[in-house]
Order: sequence, then structure tokens, then C-alpha cells
Amino acid sequence: MSEADYGYIGVYTESQGILAPLQEDRPLYAGRLRSDVPMERADQVLTERARALSATPLPPDFEVRTRRLQDAYTQAVRPRLLVIQGAAALVLLIGCLNVVVLSLVRNAGRRSELAVRRALGAGRLGLVAPLAVEGAALSLGAGLLGLGGAALALPALGGVVEARLGRGIPGGVATLHLAPEVVAGVLLGCLVAAMAMAATGAWAVGRVPLTGSLAANARQGTDAGGARRLRHVLVGGELALSLTLLTGAALLARSALHLEFRELGFDPEGLQVGQVGLRQGSYPDGDSRSAFFRALLDRVEAIPGVEGAAVASSAPFVGDPTPRPVEGEGGGVEAATEATRQAVSPGYFDVMGVPVVRGRDFRPDDGPAGAPVAVVTPSLADALWPGVDPLGRRLRFAEGGGGAMMMGGGPSDWLTVVGVVPDVVTSLEGAGPMVYTAHEQAPSLWMSVVLRTRPGGGEVMDRVADAVHELDPEAPVYAAIDVGDAADRVLEAPRFFAVLLGGFSLFALGLATLGLYGVVAYATRQARRDVAIRMALGAQGGAVQRFFVRQSLVTLALSLGLGAAGGRVLGGALEGQLHGVEPGDPGVILGVSVVLGLASVLAVWLPAREAARTDPMGVLRE
Repeated sequence: MSEADYGYIGVYTESQGILAPLQEDRPLYAGRLRSDVPMERADQVLTERARALSATPLPPDFEVRTRRLQDAYTQAVRPRLLVIQGAAALVLLIGCLNVVVLSLVRNAGRRSELAVRRALGAGRLGLVAPLAVEGAALSLGAGLLGLGGAALALPALGGVVEARLGRGIPGGVATLHLAPEVVAGVLLGCLVAAMAMAATGAWAVGRVPLTGSLAANARQGTDAGGARRLRHVLVGGELALSLTLLTGAALLARSALHLEFRELGFDPEGLQVGQVGLRQGSYPDGDSRSAFFRALLDRVEAIPGVEGAAVASSAPFVGDPTPRPVEGEGGGVEAATEATRQAVSPGYFDVMGVPVVRGRDFRPDDGPAGAPVAVVTPSLADALWPGVDPLGRRLRFAEGGGGAMMMGGGPSDWLTVVGVVPDVVTSLEGAGPMVYTAHEQAPSLWMSVVLRTRPGGGEVMDRVADAVHELDPEAPVYAAIDVGDAADRVLEAPRFFAVLLGGFSLFALGLATLGLYGVVAYATRQARRDVAIRMALGAQGGAVQRFFVRQSLVTLALSLGLGAAGGRVLGGALEGQLHGVEPGDPGVILGVSVVLGLASVLAVWLPAREAARTDPMGVLRE
């Protein structure tokens, strides 16, 4: 017997409270752990008690493992939430860089004002203080507005988030609130932005000369190269971070499209599943369990609107079976891999709409008295017997992997392959190697009733529950699910996170291009005299535009290179969330680079076009 047969012990501490009950394809036990007891000690004590209470000897490596319910609840969504948290942090960083860039531009444009104040006797502190107060007020006000908006939006967005995550929020939507860590992070970001704005103000003040300030500023047409390079470096950083986020969003979008349009390998239309659990005391052996499910199928198939019915240990997108080690025998050479086991009744493949491509389906005589048989998928056959006909070959579940088909902890009996069916998609991860076994050769207490209903057949699961209760009033029917709806719900989370990261990315792109536009617009204003002289000497408007575009090409090229490298790093972090697309897909990186390049060129071209329309005589008269 393996630990999979016993399930997991869900533990919560008093400070965490009780989370929503989990649905598993195995028994689940929950208990309260005292705050002074480590989980390792709980594992040890529960393992000792299980050994003492077990009617049969347990394998030497048997152990009970505990985990907190909060960890179990968030396990599936935690990686995506961490990615979104990182994306939000990058957007905040881009926003701060944008504030610094625009502050540099604004303070550079105030050199004449600062020079006048300095000429009138203002000291450095007197010049810096108003700029620092201005930056602090701006950043703090923005932070408070953001926190207030978030606090108001949380209740409204809670239902959307709950639906897109595919699971309820513990305690309900009303429990959503701004965590102290979030508030502290926002205020820290405001402080950093205020300090950056104060630093740019101090830097601008330090560049105002002590003598000749007014005359120097009156004559100066452009600012110094150091200031210009600093602005381009900061804008380049914004563009690189934007490209990184765009790459991650594009990868998730490609992954979501792959999931949306991939072939499932079965027909989900009209397919419904309800789980039935029998009591050990009422059905102690395989014969009684088999008799119950045979009688149940006879009654279910007689229900109006039902085209076919079968029982299975699990169904696609319902439950989460664990792959188990499998050994294949053939030609004296043994191969091993992992595969998911699914026990099914005869007719299951017809109900699912899965054709038997080779060999045969299970038959009613594939029972306890018959030879153990199996139906496999091509992916498993290729892994165990590459290039060899799998029909007639034998396989078995390795030690610790057979579950209910095993005696003790050793390997299962050898199963003869009698058929091959196509691989089917059973979860978000896609299709994997699978072994189908005959249900009556290893009857289980927990089985799923799989129904194919006719169009317009209405709800039939209530009738199925009535049929179960007619046979056994104590047998529950739960988790009645439409497989098509279950598949759609599984896809909700990838769609949601792709859209969410895409929104962050577009916002970051807007901030970066706005910063680039501000820098170029300031440069064109500072260069009005130079542009007027060039145009007075015969330069055309197109030449003026190309001049300013060329100045930004180096910044753009470096940004694309750094952003592409950052996109590959982010893609690697997203690898576990991607389906049907590689983390470093060159097509995705090239596509988002083109988008960013076009947006950047547009941000440069607009102010350059305004510069090309300069009236040279009017500027020279000034």
C-alpha cells in the first residue's frame, strides 16, 4: 500500500483558521495542530499510529505527510501570483524611472528660474527644499490615491478574481483587504520616488553656475551631454523593462491560445460526471463493489436522455490522478516510465468518444477470473516499446506505484496489453502516458459515473443520485460536473493571468514611450535655435526628423537587446505556466520587439515632426 492510498493530512494552525474544504481523488483527513508542535513531529506520530492500526503490514518506506491547508489551497495559483506580483513591482519601478526622467526634463527647463533665484541670493538649500517638498507631495499624494482606489476596488474585483482563479476566497470576498505589507511597500515606493525627485532637483541646482547664470542660460541652446546621456539611460531602462513584461505577456497569451484550440482527444459535449463513494463496511470485497456498480449502470442507462454510461476511477478535468512508475516487459529488456492509471468499465471509451485504434476494448469477461489486461495510449507504448507493436506485451506498476492493484507494497501483477486508444487531455498539463485497467479486476470503493447525455436531455444527475440511493441510501453522490464546463473553468486561470500581465505590460509600455516622448520633446525645444539655423541654411524638414530619430536609435537598440535578455529570463520563470510554447520562443521575442520599436519610433517621430515645422525666421528673431 502506498501513501497515495491513505491520502494527505490537512493541518491548520489556530492563527490561520479553517480554509475551504478541498476536493481530492483520495481520502482527505484534517486535524488541528497545536502551535507548539512542529509538522515533522506530527508526521512521525501519525505514521506510528497508522502502522499500529493497520490490519496488514505496511511497507518500510510508508509515511504520513502533513501539509497546511493554506499551502494546499494556494499551491496551484501561487506561481502565477508571484509572477503578477513581480510584474506589478516592475511597473512600479518603470513608473519611478519615468518620474525621475520627467523631473530631470522639468528641472532642466527651470534653469533660468533657478539662475534668477541664485542671482538674488538664494542658497543651495533654499533652492533644493522647494523641489524636494514638491516631489514628496506629488509622490505621497499619488500613493495615497492609489491605496484609496485599491481599497475601494477590492470588494468589486473580488468576485472577478474568485471566478477567474476557479476557487473561492477563504472567508468570502468581504475578507479582502490591503495587507500591511502592501501598504508599507507602496509607501516605501513613494519615499523612493520622492528621494529621486529631490536628488534630481539637487543635481539641477548644482549645475547652476555662481556667475554669469543669466547670460549663460540665455545663450545656451542645448543642455550638457551628461544630462542628456542620463536621461537616455533612464528611458532605455524603462523600455528594456517594458519589453521584458511584454515578452512574458505574449508567452502567456500564446500559451492560453494553445490551450484554447488544442484537440482534447474526446468529445466533451454532453459529458457529465458524478462521483460515488461506498462504505468499506457495506462493501468489503470486490464482488460486492462490482455488483453495485453493474446494477447502478443498468439503472442509469435507463434514464431518459442518457445515451451511454460507464464508471471510471477518474475523468478528464475531474480530480488530479498522480502518475505512477510503470515497468514494461519485452524481449528480455525492461523499460520504465511513469503513467497515470485509470480503472474503467466496458464501454467507457464509447461514452467518452475515444476510438480504439488497435486491439479491443474491455469486455464483461475481463473480471477477477480473467487474465489481467490493460489498454494503453501511444505515448506510453512508445516509451516502453519504441517501434514495437504493444499488443500482447506486458506491463506492471512498479513497487509503490500500483495503488489498489497491489498487494502490500510490492509491484502489481503483470497486465497484458489488449488495446491502444489515443492520448487524451485530462488536465491543464495536457495528455500524458496512461494505463487503463478493467475496473472489475480491481474494484474500488470510489468511482465516477460518466454519462453521455443527448442534446436537450436536461439535468440527469438528480436521477442518477436517485438510482444510487435506491441501491444504497447511505452512498453519497457528489461533485456532479459537466466535463465541458470543467474544461472551460480550467482555462479561466491561464486566460485571466495572460490578460492581467498583458494589461501591466501595456501600461508599462505607455509609461516608457511617454518618458521617451518627453525626453525627445525637451531635446527638440532646446535645439530650436540650432534647427532654425539649419533650416535657414537650406535643411529640409525630413532631414531634421531623421536627425532626431537617429539620436534615439542607439538607446532603442540597447533597450531591445537588454529587454530581449530580460524576456528570456522571465520566460524561464514562467516555464511551469507555459503550454505549447518555449520560454525563449524567437517569434514571440521578435514580435514584441517590433511592437516596442514601432511605439518608440512613434514617440520620437511626433516631437521630431513638430521640430521640422519650426519657422526659422521667427525663432531667429527671438
